[in-house]
Amino acid sequence: MTREELEKETGVTSRNIRFLIAEGLLPAPEGSGRGAWYTPKHAAMLKAYAAARSEGITSMAVTAQRMQRTIEPRREWTKVPVSEWMTIDVDMERVRQVGLDETVEETRRALVALMKRENG
Repeated sequence: MTREELEKETGVTSRNIRFLIAEGLLPAPEGSGRGAWYTPKHAAMLKAYAAARSEGITSMAVTAQRMQRTIEPRREWTKVPVSEWMTIDVDMERVRQVGLDETVEETRRALVALMKRENG
């Protein structure tokens, strides 16, 4: 769809669309110049943007997070018991990406950082 069609479907102005693309929150359109077109993915992200704005959310970080969630597949998480008083949520997609050893090391570093923050 053209930018005008995208603007009409989502209610987001052309100016805001250009801003979101420039900020890296919205992917650039397919093609270039007057021949550029937008996909349903663009429309879904802009609808999430418009919904966040209508709820009064002004934080770009929160808005960007909502926009991204509309296009990312839901990740699988697994609870791993560490002891009787603690469990860790493991992002299985991350395990598949970097391997188990690297995921364990990332978790260890995160726990060390948390303990340092908690203990001063």
